[in-house]
Amino acid sequence: SVLSEDMAGKINATLTASGRGSDLAGDLQAQLQDARSRDGPRDAAIDGTLKASLRGDRLAVDAAATNDKGLKSTASIVLPAEASAAPFRIAVNRRRPMQGRFEVDGELQPIWDLFFGGDRTLGGRLVAQGTVGGTLADPRLSGQAALTNGKFEDYATGLKLREVTINAALDTNAVTVSQFSARASSGGSLNGDGRVILSRGGASKFSLTAADFL
Repeated sequence: SVLSEDMAGKINATLTASGRGSDLAGDLQAQLQDARSRDGPRDAAIDGTLKASLRGDRLAVDAAATNDKGLKSTASIVLPAEASAAPFRIAVNRRRPMQGRFEVDGELQPIWDLFFGGDRTLGGRLVAQGTVGGTLADPRLSGQAALTNGKFEDYATGLKLREVTINAALDTNAVTVSQFSARASSGGSLNGDGRVILSRGGASKFSLTAADFL
């Protein structure tokens, strides 16, 4: 609850730092236990580790997460940092380049509920891998992502989708969806494909076909 009133679980961390004047170096090691949304089931909790190392103007971060449902995810990223010992300050420059990579294989819902939550939930097996570039202000992702046996629910509208399948390619500033299919719990099906441009001012196009959709 220190991080967010909507979260439950435990975090243990150790931070060491040393330096003088404008020079600062440090290391962080943290363990996350039974992390989940406060309303989420305990069997959806996530255990994770986080290691961060600050050297000069580079902040290297390595993270991993697992859970009892077989989730395995890792991420490594190097961020541009601005740090000093006096005055003590650590900040990430949102305008300078970053680089990294990520891999995810397992049930998506625990991650979705933990970081997004709200009035919508999304689950299913997610297999994704790729690289991260650009800046924090304008991130660029490249790689592949596939969601199978998915389920989506929007509590505000009552929309419930099952058997959700998504195949997508991440290409720097665009997401190309080659397959989207789902069945509504009330009957009918949805199928579609398209390309979503992530850059500002980009023109996106997505086609969706509904059959016997109630």
